Amino acid sequence: MTIHQQVVRELAVRILSGEVNPGDVLSTEDIASAELDVSRTAYREAIKVLTAKGLLESRPKVGTRVLQKTFWNMLDPDIIGWKSEIGDRAGFIDDLFEFRQIIEPAAARLAARKATPQDIEQIQAAFTRMSETDAESPENFEADFEFHNAILQASNNELLCSLGHVVEALLLTSFELSALRPGAREDSLPLHETVLTHIRLGAENAARDAMATLLTSARDDLDEVFKPDAEATTEIRHAVPEARSTRNGKYHSRN
Repeated sequence: MTIHQQVVRELAVRILSGEVNPGDVLSTEDIASAELDVSRTAYREAIKVLTAKGLLESRPKVGTRVLQKTFWNMLDPDIIGWKSEIGDRAGFIDDLFEFRQIIEPAAARLAARKATPQDIEQIQAAFTRMSETDAESPENFEADFEFHNAILQASNNELLCSLGHVVEALLLTSFELSALRPGAREDSLPLHETVLTHIRLGAENAARDAMATLLTSARDDLDEVFKPDAEATTEIRHAVPEARSTRNGKYHSRN
């Protein structure tokens, strides 16, 4: 992580965690850069990044102010990643799965209606890779994302297709947490196959319901992780630290 990225993350986490509240005015550039032990240029660039994400605004004679939450771009992949690491993690997971339950079953239904043979091939190829790679490997995580993204693309709806990068960030968080339950990813394979089968058959409602079932199962896995007794003994952390998204649908090792 570069110094610039560290400053962006540090400021973002302060805002998203509530350490700095909406309406608060940040310290001046000189004071803030000294506090963070970075150059004024690095701090200024970080402010630009967070302004573009809807977290901050800068005004002459006022300074840099934290915007109200309604302006935050919560679908930004970076914000999703930061938010998943802090604060009310269980609450964030609820939001995450509610969003996925709105988007992905609808995409699966449209895919069953509108997918081309090439679209089906892409979904099948991703499922085959999931079946043939170790469930906890970066390759398997990548294949799982490709499966869900291929369904979005197979919906042939431009708005849904554009959500690929958002779903990538959401999926990565889901994958890492669900992997805290041993066997969860292996158990999900038949559910993925059922989704694929119904899309291939053009069974719209069955495809929608199969995707909803898949997501419900993944949510149940996380309920196991977040049980009070599990929280007492399990550090909620990234379950697969060697695998992170490169923001282009690929995963790489940190080692």
